[in-house]
Amino acid sequence: MAISHRTNRLKLIGTPAVEQLQNGRYQLTINCSTMNSRKDWYSENKARIFPDFGSLESAEMSIDGLAPRTGEAYTDMRLVSVQSSTQGELYVVTLVYQTLGSSFVQVKDDTFNFGQNGLRRVTRTSIAKAGTDFQKTVGTTSITSQIDTETAVTCFLASYEIDDTDSYREVTEVYIEAGTLSETEDKVGSQLAIVKETFASTPSTPAGYSLANQQVSDFSGIPTRRFTFLNPSVLSRNISTRNQGKLIIETVEAFNETPAANTSGAVKIGDQESNVEGIPTKRFTFAKGEGEIRTSTRPGRIDGTTEVTVVSYGTEVVPTGVLISKSETQEDGYSQFTNTCIQGTIEGTKTTYKDVVQVEVAGEVNCTTISVQSGGVSGTIAVPKVTPRRRKTIAAQVTIEVQSTPPDTASVAFDLGAISCSVTSTNVSLTRGPGNTVSVTSGSTTQTQTGFNQNFGASARIQTYPGCFLTSASSSGSISYTTSETPRANGTNIVLDTNDSSRNTICEGTGSTSAEGYSTTGIIKRNSRPIITALNGTTYYEVITWSV
Repeated sequence: MAISHRTNRLKLIGTPAVEQLQNGRYQLTINCSTMNSRKDWYSENKARIFPDFGSLESAEMSIDGLAPRTGEAYTDMRLVSVQSSTQGELYVVTLVYQTLGSSFVQVKDDTFNFGQNGLRRVTRTSIAKAGTDFQKTVGTTSITSQIDTETAVTCFLASYEIDDTDSYREVTEVYIEAGTLSETEDKVGSQLAIVKETFASTPSTPAGYSLANQQVSDFSGIPTRRFTFLNPSVLSRNISTRNQGKLIIETVEAFNETPAANTSGAVKIGDQESNVEGIPTKRFTFAKGEGEIRTSTRPGRIDGTTEVTVVSYGTEVVPTGVLISKSETQEDGYSQFTNTCIQGTIEGTKTTYKDVVQVEVAGEVNCTTISVQSGGVSGTIAVPKVTPRRRKTIAAQVTIEVQSTPPDTASVAFDLGAISCSVTSTNVSLTRGPGNTVSVTSGSTTQTQTGFNQNFGASARIQTYPGCFLTSASSSGSISYTTSETPRANGTNIVLDTNDSSRNTICEGTGSTSAEGYSTTGIIKRNSRPIITALNGTTYYEVITWSV
C-alpha cells in the first residue's frame, strides 16, 4: 500500500533522501507521485500538490491533510524547494526541506584570507528561517578568530549581505582585523602629506607631522577611516595688486601655524577658517594701500564752478578749493579717503535777464456829494467815489546771485500793504406834521391847541478799501421837502396842515490820505534758498531778485 506525504494526493516514491549538513543541520529530499498525472499540473490543482515555502515538513496540507507518523518529523525542517517533472506515466513532485531554526546557524566554518598589510579577513555565512532578526553594527560588532593553535585575533564587522527568501534568511558577514590597510604619500597644496587608511583603529602620527583631517572612506568595499597627516606649514600664498599698484592684497593659507605676510607694512584685514582639499586651515588676508588712486571732475552745482573728487589710500589727498564733503572708510583693513572740493568763483552775480511780472496800482477814494432831483424836489447826497486798486504788467530785471549771507533788507516796489482807508456813511431823516386839534370854550373864550407827529430815522455803513487812499476825507448832503398837505376847517377859515421831511447824509473817511509808502521802484519779489554748505560751516545761498 502506497504511503502518502501530508496529503492523500501525494504518494511517496521510494524512500526520501537525507543529507547531513554542517552544524547539526539536515536536508531532506522527497519525491512523490500525484493522483491524476493528466490534471494535477493544472493551475486549479497546484494548491493540492505544492506546499508553501517555509512550511514545516511535518505540517498537514490544507486539503486532505495527514499528520506525520511517529518518529518521522525532523525538527525545524522547512520547505526550500519544490518542483515537478514527469517519469514515464507519472507526474512527480520533488520537495526539498532544510533545517531552518529561529536563530542563525553557520552554513559552514569560516573562510579566511589575508589582504592589505597582512590583515586577516573572515567570511562567515549563516542561515535561519525567513524573517529571523539580524542586528549587528559595522565597525562595532566583533568576533574572535583563531586558526589551529595560533593566538586568537579580534576582527570587526566590515560588511554584511542578507539574502531573503520565503523559506530562509541567509547572511554573509565579512570581518576584518583592525589595523592600517594602506599608507601612501600625497600632495596637499605644495606640501607633502602622509595618508593612512585604517579599519576599526586609529593610526599613530608620523614624527614631525600633525593630524590634518580624518574622514569616512571606502576601501575595496570596506568602510574605513582615512587619516591625513601634514607638516605644520604654509600651504599657499597669493599676492595681487590693484589700482596701478597703489593697493597690495596678500592671502596666506597655513596648516597648524599662524600665517604671516611677506609684504612690508601690510595689515591683517581678514581671518577665516578655510580648507585646502578637505584639510582645515587658517586663511589670513593682508593689505597695504598708499596714494591717490582716482580723480573725478564734474560741473559744479553753482554756475562757473567745478566739483573735483579725489580718492586716496593711506595718506589723505585733498584737492584745492572749498571742501564740501569728505569721508574715511576702513576698506579691507586700510583707510580710503574721499574728498570733494568746489573750484572756481562761488559768490557773485551769475545771470541777469528781463521778465514780465504783474504789479498792483493803488486805488483812490473821494468823499463827495452828488445832486439829486425828482418831481420838483432836489438836494444833495454824500457818497464815496472809488477808483479801485488794479493790476498791470511791467517788465522787471531778474538777477541771480550766489551769496554767503542771505539778504535781510530790501526796498519793496508796488507794495500796497501800507495803504488802506475806510469810509463811514451816515443817513439821518426827520418827518414832522400836525397832530390832532382840540378846542375848549369857556364862556366867551375858546382855546384851540394843535399837536404834532414826527418820525426820526438814522443809519450808518462802514466800507473798507485796502490798497486805496483818500483824496477827500469828508462830504455832506441834505434834502428838505413837504411830504403832505391836509386842509381842515378852523372856524370860518380853511387851514392847511403840512408834513415836512428832511434827510441829511455824511461821508467821513479815515486812513491813508496819500500813496505814501507805495513806490514804483525797488524790488518786486525775491527768492532765496541754500544750495550748498561747505565743511567749514559756510552756507551759500542762491538769491533770485525781480526789480524795477
